[in-house]
Amino acid sequence: MSTSSSPTQGFTVLEVLIAIFLIVLALGALEGEMAITVQQLSNSARESLATQLIQKRSEWLIASPCATSIGSDSSRGVVATWSTTIDRHVMWIDQEAHYGTTFGQHKDVYRAAGVCQ
Repeated sequence: MSTSSSPTQGFTVLEVLIAIFLIVLALGALEGEMAITVQQLSNSARESLATQLIQKRSEWLIASPCATSIGSDSSRGVVATWSTTIDRHVMWIDQEAHYGTTFGQHKDVYRAAGVCQ
């Protein structure tokens, strides 16, 4: 008497558990990457805002009559300070932008010059 064995179809419980574990592990890695990406986007947004504040103030000061001045601007957690000095017919504009990042406080320093008219 011979019995024929047919292969069983489907997955074992162990195979299903391993597959679920691997999927959860992959989703966890993606979640970690997404958190890093969100932090980097937030840092980039503050850096971009700082650059915009600095550029806007530089353009405004260069378009204004030459004079020694000092001041600050702020927007959404970015503080930009500026001062001007006059040397002969050149106005020097010194600026700093301070803002927080995920790594702590950051400072950018800028210097521009405009010809007095």
